[in-house]
Amino acid sequence: MQQQKSGKVFISILAVILVVSVWSVCISVQQLGVANPISAGIGLAKVMFTDSPYEQIQEEPAVYVARSDGAEKSLIQCMRKNGYSCMPELADAGEWVFSKGNSLATVQLKIGEGYSQWVVL
Repeated sequence: MQQQKSGKVFISILAVILVVSVWSVCISVQQLGVANPISAGIGLAKVMFTDSPYEQIQEEPAVYVARSDGAEKSLIQCMRKNGYSCMPELADAGEWVFSKGNSLATVQLKIGEGYSQWVVL
């Protein structure tokens, strides 16, 4: 009887973990377009609770999170740090264009409540 009860508890705990995992992945994908909720959560926490102006949370495509205040300035600094030059004449609503040599990079900028997101295409 005790083994049967502990087996049910174990299965219940596994079910809760599975549900929470699926839920967190869905929220991460829906809100940030990133399937790794751990990476997204750590990046958001660093931006919200430390002096870090931005954090990369995904490699391909490159996805960054940043504070919403001063998001454009942080984006330009980040891209300059990576060797890109801003091309404001090619910018469009919510999209920025940067050049590096002969290549162009388009960055989608979304500003939310408390954070912003950049997707480098």
